[in-house]
Amino acid sequence: MSPNLVLHHYTSGAGLIGILDTCSIWASNIHQLNDAMEFKYALSLAKQEIARLAMESNDDRAKLLSDRLSNLIERCADFSVYVSCFSEVRDSLSQWRGYCPPGFGYSIGFDEQHLRTVAAEQGFVLSRCIYDEIKQREAIGAWAQKDIHAPSAIL
Repeated sequence: MSPNLVLHHYTSGAGLIGILDTCSIWASNIHQLNDAMEFKYALSLAKQEIARLAMESNDDRAKLLSDRLSNLIERCADFSVYVSCFSEVRDSLSQWRGYCPPGFGYSIGFDEQHLRTVAAEQGFVLSRCIYDEIKQREAIGAWAQKDIHAPSAIL
């Protein structure tokens, strides 16, 4: 039996004290992050993929659903989405630089399964970030195909 995956949260000393004092990890509004463009980029990829599927389809119903789904994605751009960052890497220079002040940071390890359970109990989802554009497009394409061609999709 393999050991559970440990996910690391990188933080400052003040962040560590906050986590220990409150027994919680705070999530940040995605629009307030240094890399807030990642969310807009994901929405843009989703709209592109939906447009591609609509162009390739001969089904008028699928084209109408594509238009509606694209409009919904545009409205998502202003949603308050909250995120917290974890890494599978225990000692990552990019994580130290991104989330910790110079010379004073901590990497806290959490059991992935426990973290997933606690997140779900509070209405959060633990998902892996995908940085490879080909894999991003594949994931978005699978999602869009499922929703556009779903028999229960509402017009």
